[in-house]
Amino acid sequence: METTKGMNHDLFIDDFVVKEREHTLPNYNIDAAPDDPCVLTATIVKEDNPSTSGEHYWDFGLGAVPKTATGAGPFTVRYTNGGNKKIVEKVTDADKTYYIIKDIKVFLQPIASFATSIQGKTVQFTNNSFATKNVFWDFGDGTNSSEENPIHVFPHFLKYTVRLVVSNSCNSSTTSKVVDLTTVGVHEPGGPTESLLNVYPQPGDDEVNFVGIQKIESLILKNLQGQQVMQVYPQSISYKMHVNHFPAGIYLLDYQLKGGLKQQVKISIVH
Repeated sequence: METTKGMNHDLFIDDFVVKEREHTLPNYNIDAAPDDPCVLTATIVKEDNPSTSGEHYWDFGLGAVPKTATGAGPFTVRYTNGGNKKIVEKVTDADKTYYIIKDIKVFLQPIASFATSIQGKTVQFTNNSFATKNVFWDFGDGTNSSEENPIHVFPHFLKYTVRLVVSNSCNSSTTSKVVDLTTVGVHEPGGPTESLLNVYPQPGDDEVNFVGIQKIESLILKNLQGQQVMQVYPQSISYKMHVNHFPAGIYLLDYQLKGGLKQQVKISIVH
């Protein structure tokens, strides 16, 4: 604002700006209880701070019964289909119009489903479940997770029964799957590990021979349940293992050579 004093001591005002006071949005909020209803079950919709002033018009979203309403509420609303819903309240008060929005999700009955991708002992789990809110994984090795798509490292090359439980406000659903690690991450005799440890004959009957490129420091034989059935420390380049007293089947052998070379090999015993 700029002022000037004239010859006759009159006061003049230039660049005078008048601003209208901004209108503040009233404290309107929408409450929906529950905000995760099941299809065809009731949810109560109302204003958090009910106001009787002004005009109130409601649109409860697709599939809502009733679809629209007037007044401050509360209203009992049911949905005929699932999915994300947008509740919109239009309030006209003192020549001002406000739109208040509340997002909710309507659930169907959940269906549990998952897929796996296996790399050695590491497994990527992909949750393909339908209509879920909560997720619980039981990996079958004493550990669990509530992540949507977890990556889990198992302790051994064994078979694990993995259980997935999914739920929402309607119900829960469970599915289980056997994750077989006995056929992955384990080298066949004569395969990629032949340069480290030669195993013969395969399958073996009375005895199995091991010849390493370095001194064999330890051999630990386990069944597919992870139970240790034999452990020896040859401290030599070669070792002959007598296996005629072991039941026929597939076994896993953890070996370590001099210099810290470690690997696991699958061997077969027949009688």
